[in-house]
Amino acid sequence: MVRIAARQRITSIADFISARYGKSTSLGALVALMALISITPTLPCS
Repeated sequence: MVRIAARQRITSIADFISARYGKSTSLGALVALMALISITPTLPCS
């Protein structure tokens, strides 16, 4: 997985998933949005 990421210059989970399915930018955006939504409830409120 690390070798594939280095070879294709993948830096995030969204990049990795979109590269797996043909460098789909819409899929990458969807994965990034899902990651943002899933981490939001765990962020501490100040």
